[in-house]
Amino acid sequence: MKFQTEIKDRVEEQIGAEALPDEHPAAPELKEIFGDHTFFLDEEGLNIIVPQPASANASGNVVKVASWTESREELQVHEPQIQPTVIDIASGDSDDDSVA
Repeated sequence: MKFQTEIKDRVEEQIGAEALPDEHPAAPELKEIFGDHTFFLDEEGLNIIVPQPASANASGNVVKVASWTESREELQVHEPQIQPTVIDIASGDSDDDSVA
């Protein structure tokens, strides 16, 4: 799911991660592998947010899709891992036309 600035900022605050800019050189490859998402980079790796389907209050799960290698110079893609963190993504600013 792609997020506009207000929701990106809210997610960054809630999970302590930084949104990868759409202009980042890796963005096209990440989009090809994982779909059209806002990617969040933290000390453990690369995450996406997946909305909870039955959520009445617009919340989402943090899903780790890549982890830092031991040298912390590269990310290693792996099977998606749902993290225990659930975040609030409720706002009228999300891009409802984007692919989740």
